[in-house]
Amino acid sequence: MPVSSELRRVEERVFQAVAKWAEPGLDLPIAMFRWVLGVAVIVAYAQLLLDYDMYFGHMGMCPRIEWSLIRPGRTFSYFLFIENEAACKAIAVAALVPMITFWAGIFPRISALASWYFVVSLHDRCPLILDGSDFVIRLMLFLFVFARSDRRLSPIAPVVKAHPGDSFPIRLMQVQLCLIYITTGMQKLYGSKWTGGTALAYTVQLDSFSRANWGFLAENPFFVNVST
Repeated sequence: MPVSSELRRVEERVFQAVAKWAEPGLDLPIAMFRWVLGVAVIVAYAQLLLDYDMYFGHMGMCPRIEWSLIRPGRTFSYFLFIENEAACKAIAVAALVPMITFWAGIFPRISALASWYFVVSLHDRCPLILDGSDFVIRLMLFLFVFARSDRRLSPIAPVVKAHPGDSFPIRLMQVQLCLIYITTGMQKLYGSKWTGGTALAYTVQLDSFSRANWGFLAENPFFVNVST
């Protein structure tokens, strides 16, 4: 059998497997995930805006004069190019627009790219406040740049043509989330506070990232053990 014919047959099998894995039936799940992620992005970003001056202001937690000491080495944050503090704050507020259009499904790939850039720009301005969830949000937004999530739950859905490969990024999101929670779960197995059921008692008492006092929950052994 000619080599070219064998290669063509292998390519057809691979294409069929990929098409089956990213079938058009994923349109609704990926649209629903876009909606959930959009809400998470808006809420998390709005929380930062409420304390903008404390985190990103000229004399905030990370003054601009000290920013060069802690910022990521390859950042492309708009704070590098714009020094006027009022303009930076206006841009940060205006960035809510692409986040809302992403959630609504209005050109979500472009909106995801713009939202990702603005979120990363703000995160890079004060990396001291970041935690694991911030990086998950950034990663999921980036993957949505390559996904067609506007065939359902979107005002432009009627004019969007279907293609089985367009939903494939949701599989990458699934794999990524599974890897995150598998690896973190395995790490927690080595922590005595996790296996002992007391880890969340320390978490709920951290007031640096909370707008309410949840410390009373640490006094409830049932809540602490079950939630941990």
